Amino acid sequence: MEKIAIMVDAFADIPQKWITSWNVQIIPSVMRLGEEEFNTRDCTSEEVLRHFEKTHELPVIEPTTTEMFSTQFISLIHRGYHIVYLATFAKFNKSYQSSLLAAEEYPDKIAVVDTGTMTTGIAPIVYSVHKLIEEENSYKDVVSGAEKAISKSCVNFLFPNDKLALTNAGVGAFGQTVTRLFNIRQRINISGGSIKKKL
Repeated sequence: MEKIAIMVDAFADIPQKWITSWNVQIIPSVMRLGEEEFNTRDCTSEEVLRHFEKTHELPVIEPTTTEMFSTQFISLIHRGYHIVYLATFAKFNKSYQSSLLAAEEYPDKIAVVDTGTMTTGIAPIVYSVHKLIEEENSYKDVVSGAEKAISKSCVNFLFPNDKLALTNAGVGAFGQTVTRLFNIRQRINISGGSIKKKL
């Protein structure tokens, strides 16, 4: 049986139990709150909210570099894994191109899959991929199954205006926190890689 690892961005809102039990790999990312730097998985939504209330500044997410992806990919490959990297929506993901560059060296070992969604929208895709792995499907079939699961995933974000809704600053792992920071007036629906605005 092929060893297959699921990998996601730090922005993927999936249960900690899945990460631990299913050995889901997390690509690290650095977030800046003012002068302080955090691994995005180590910073809580409450800390982001407190920072915003004090400074009126949103966190700044540093893109994951090609080198960071390579380090993570190579570590898993050396342990005998094929990798299905379920990437956050490429249109909003400044790190997506870095992941493609890092994966080029191992085209038969790494599948970079643009999920066309983000945060909680990635969870059902992770679940579907895990089930395929658990059923001992081949790596090729798992990748194919991931792509099919994408068409069924949908997530909604609520924002006060177009500018915030359509910039990277307002979209990420802290989607729920963002809705608490602003007076909600607008909904952005992201489904199957397309964005729809609904008032």
